[in-house]
Amino acid sequence: MRIEKTKAKICMLGDATVGKTSLVNRFAFDEFNKNADPDFGEIVTQKKMLIPFIERGMDVEMDAEIYDVIGKLDFKNLVKDAYFFNADGFLAVCDTSNEDSLDGLYDWIDEGRRIAGNIPVHVLLNKSDLKKKKIIRDYHLTKLCEDCDSLYNYTSAKSGKNVEKGFTQLIEMIARQQVNFFDEEDLWEY
Repeated sequence: MRIEKTKAKICMLGDATVGKTSLVNRFAFDEFNKNADPDFGEIVTQKKMLIPFIERGMDVEMDAEIYDVIGKLDFKNLVKDAYFFNADGFLAVCDTSNEDSLDGLYDWIDEGRRIAGNIPVHVLLNKSDLKKKKIIRDYHLTKLCEDCDSLYNYTSAKSGKNVEKGFTQLIEMIARQQVNFFDEEDLWEY
C-alpha cells in the first residue's frame, strides 16, 4: 500500500477555561490535568497519525502540529496573525455548561479564517462529563456548524470521551484536502 506523507498545522480555538490544553494533552499523551491551561503564550504539540484511505489504496502519514494559545481576548489580539498564519485546520472548543463560550467561537473562527482562509473546522463541546446542566441549545450548535460547514463532537478531556475521534475527524478532513488524490491513468491524459 502506498504511503503519502504530509504535515498539518492545527490551531485550537476558544475562550479561556474551555479545556483546549486538556484536550490536546488527552489526545497527544493520554493524560488529564485539570490545571493544564497555559498561563502565557502558546504551546505546540506534535503527533503523528496514519490515516487509511482504503478507497484509494493508500495511507496518509500525517505529522500534526497542534497549536494551543491562551484563550484571553487581549492575548488573542496580540498574536492572532502569527498564530493563524499557515493553519490547515481549526479545532473550535466550547464548554457545554457555558453558552457564551459557544457564541465566542464565531469570533474565533471568523478571525482565523480571515487570516488562514476557508480551512476545515471541527467543533468540540468539551466537559460533557460534568454534572452541571448542559445549557448549549441544539439550535445554536446546529447554526454554528452550518455557518462554518463543521462537524461536532461532545467530548470530555477528563474521561477521554470522543477526544481521539474529534481530532481524527479534523485530521482526515485536512488530509483529504492536502493529498492529491488521482488515478495513475490521469497522469497520461493530454
